[in-house]
Amino acid sequence: MSVKDLYPNLRPSLALNFAQTKTLDPRITFSRASTGTYYDGATHAKAEENLFTYSQGFDDAAWEKYKATVTANDTAAPDGTTTADKLVEDSSNDFHFIRHSISSSTDYVVSIYAKDAGDSRYLAFTGSGIGNADEAPIFDLVNGTVDVGSTTTIIKSASIESAGNGWYRCIASLTSPVSASTINVSILNSSTDNTAPAHLGDGTSGIYIWGAQLEERSSVTAYTATTDQPITNYIPVLQSAAAGEARFDHDPVTGESKGLLIEEQRTNLLERSEEFDDAYWTKDNSAVTANTIVAPDGTLTGDKLAENTATDSHSVIKTNLLAAGTTYTASIFAKKAERNYLVITGYGGSAVNLSAEFDLNNGVVSKSETGATGVIQFVGNGWYRCSMTFTLSSTPATDRIIFAVSDGGDFNDAYGRSYTGDGYSGIYLWGAQLEAGAFPTSYIKTTSAQATRSADSASMTGTNFSEWYRQDEGSLVVNGISASGIASNAQSFYTIHNNSNSNLITFGRNPSTNPSLYIQKDGSAQAAIISTQSLSDNQEIKAASAYGFNNSASSVDGETAQTDSSCVIPSVLTLRFGDRNDGLRTLNGHIKRLAYYPARLTNAQLQALTEG
Repeated sequence: MSVKDLYPNLRPSLALNFAQTKTLDPRITFSRASTGTYYDGATHAKAEENLFTYSQGFDDAAWEKYKATVTANDTAAPDGTTTADKLVEDSSNDFHFIRHSISSSTDYVVSIYAKDAGDSRYLAFTGSGIGNADEAPIFDLVNGTVDVGSTTTIIKSASIESAGNGWYRCIASLTSPVSASTINVSILNSSTDNTAPAHLGDGTSGIYIWGAQLEERSSVTAYTATTDQPITNYIPVLQSAAAGEARFDHDPVTGESKGLLIEEQRTNLLERSEEFDDAYWTKDNSAVTANTIVAPDGTLTGDKLAENTATDSHSVIKTNLLAAGTTYTASIFAKKAERNYLVITGYGGSAVNLSAEFDLNNGVVSKSETGATGVIQFVGNGWYRCSMTFTLSSTPATDRIIFAVSDGGDFNDAYGRSYTGDGYSGIYLWGAQLEAGAFPTSYIKTTSAQATRSADSASMTGTNFSEWYRQDEGSLVVNGISASGIASNAQSFYTIHNNSNSNLITFGRNPSTNPSLYIQKDGSAQAAIISTQSLSDNQEIKAASAYGFNNSASSVDGETAQTDSSCVIPSVLTLRFGDRNDGLRTLNGHIKRLAYYPARLTNAQLQALTEG
């Protein structure tokens, strides 16, 4: 007999497939008093983009040279590598530039890193339709200033940003329609004469250039290098569900539908969760550049944390949040830049600290101290959500939570990792969170105050319940995904009860036990059928359970059904999804499917329904 032959002929009287329909059955009452975040599996945003090819190879033929030459790899670039080129004018009385083709009639933002080569020369963005009158933005590479000119019909704005060691990032936004077919990077000998970017060259003077970027948007983002192909990356967008709106969550990378997300109430104890440049965060041997990269929510709010040149740890810090004996989970979204490593530390004094390190290149927890549990989750386009769960053993004298950039060496100080910085390398950060709890929950944004995400609550009661439920016997099949931190978290995938815990049928688990069916009548335990299958963090399971007078059973993931032959079945009124009636044992996970059969299925049928 095949497994298919064992499937019941009886149709379920309740069949909910949250993963497929991504909607709530109208008989379900749902509530959550706050917003909540999730992935919808479909929405993506444009992230890094560079439409220039050979963005560091100005000697390549992709960059046409006009009355100018390029010496490749002539000096140290802003990233410390010897990849910056020198652009030198010839001796003609003419324009002196290199240029790259572009598409017309599109809004752009163009940028390039440039440095004075000691020749008192200036940089301008020109081109056909740009800068031939008095519109060329001219960048002074000695004083770090920009002159936009007297008209701005094409140039919407221009700015200059210091990149350290004499380097500046020169930026200009161009409005549509743009008649230009090229963008020119021109050498000038005047910082203000926008009307005459042509001049008599001397054949030797020039500027250093590196990292050209062209983007179809209004604001510049972090530099992305290219070679022979342009780059446009996309990122899955973390969504925000309104209060009272159920969340049908998805894997951010694969797009797999996980079903209905049910979480307990949690509070993000950190303020300014996306604003590391704010004074709320102490910068320790580091600097923060705000809003430089597209974050996991699709907005240009990702910050860069860069080290200085001190021999020390390099971090952002928040103090006075931790208490001894309380279990916390600190989490943050991080992406590699010049450095590949993030360290999270819970600090309670020089002798009381716990750290975990995360490899943002390979997506693994690279090391952690005893008592610190690290978890890393890929959320797309190089971003990872990194979390560390810890408990400080003694009362902190100078407690703090620390997010640090690292060179990947061994932990060697109270803040995790001390090393000599180079003054520019770093990582990208977004969405910091500190929760009192043994595992991370979905991201909770904060601004000027701590914020709380309320618990999800979903149930069926009254005739919405009684129309499909049979009191004397029945069978339930659930397909769901557990939460992180299950070793210290009791979970219920579903509970059927009489609006109290005195009479109930529930499937879930207590801490340190395998999944189980538990039945109670009038406060007295009737059955505790424990599966032989263990449950791991974020594990998907299929479970089929049946109840009947002295005849209950349960099977998980194809195991032989475990049974109980001495149980009395309680009368019940309500089905709750993902928790118990007391608000405890919240699933903190996902319910993909739930079906109810108004009969006690056979043990073989229960097993068959959980296979595959």
